[in-house]
Amino acid sequence: MKRFGIAFSLGFLILLLIPLVNANASNSTAQYDFFIHDNEVTVNVLYSFGQSRLIELRLNLPKDAMNINLKIDGVESKPTIINLGNYKVISIYRIAKTIQLSYDSKSMLKRNIFITDLESPFSFSNFTIKLKLAPNYILESPVKKGTFSTASIYPEPTALETDGQTISFVWAYNDTPKGKSYPIIVLLKQRTNKFVLYTVILLLILTPVSIFFFVKKKPKVEKIIIRKVDKISKHLKEDEEQVLNILKQKGGKCEQGTLRVVTGMSKAKLSQLLKELEERKLITKRKQGKKNIIIRL
Repeated sequence: MKRFGIAFSLGFLILLLIPLVNANASNSTAQYDFFIHDNEVTVNVLYSFGQSRLIELRLNLPKDAMNINLKIDGVESKPTIINLGNYKVISIYRIAKTIQLSYDSKSMLKRNIFITDLESPFSFSNFTIKLKLAPNYILESPVKKGTFSTASIYPEPTALETDGQTISFVWAYNDTPKGKSYPIIVLLKQRTNKFVLYTVILLLILTPVSIFFFVKKKPKVEKIIIRKVDKISKHLKEDEEQVLNILKQKGGKCEQGTLRVVTGMSKAKLSQLLKELEERKLITKRKQGKKNIIIRL
């Protein structure tokens, strides 16, 4: 009778643990958020399993991972970290409903190239990856017309999000099996403050012109100014061509806000550039509600 009671207790305990060890439930989700800023990447990972269960998890972090923070069911937990080759390994073996992990890494961003290869540790019903760029980062090549397809990002994102200042790329997958690999490569470039550069160039040009103005006759001064301004316009040729190409791809017209996001230009720089193009009769600007519509002539 005593043996029967022990056997019954063990069987009941096993039945209780069956849903805990099954980490492949259909309501499990994974969310990876990458934020590129200041020559480094901040990573936030969230695994949600729908219900508490026994989780056996091994996570490989970059060797230079810092500011590591681990939360189990919303409560901070001190992770056990093992340095192994080119990785820092975190092992988790406990009952949990959610696991959150965050850290910073510089090695994930090398020479403005972001590379990661995510491997799904469990089967998930929803597996989402989001890459957000700080305002000073843009794609090496603009997004092509009508799609998110571009040589600067692989694979093609499911969606693109923007708040007018930053751009986020999203990859969403359903019913991902355990061990499935998701590589991502993004070619970036940092915005430079060309307004300051152009100001310096303009001052360097106008200084000798001003001196010449006081020692020579006015007609000669006008010729020199025209020649110098023509040279300045060459510096803007690439940006002007980019804006005109985008307008062409958009069927000849586009919202000014969309132009700013796609080109990665600052609001002030784009406004100045559009003003110059309008003065040269290359574009025209029309008001539509609160938005400016730019039309190529």
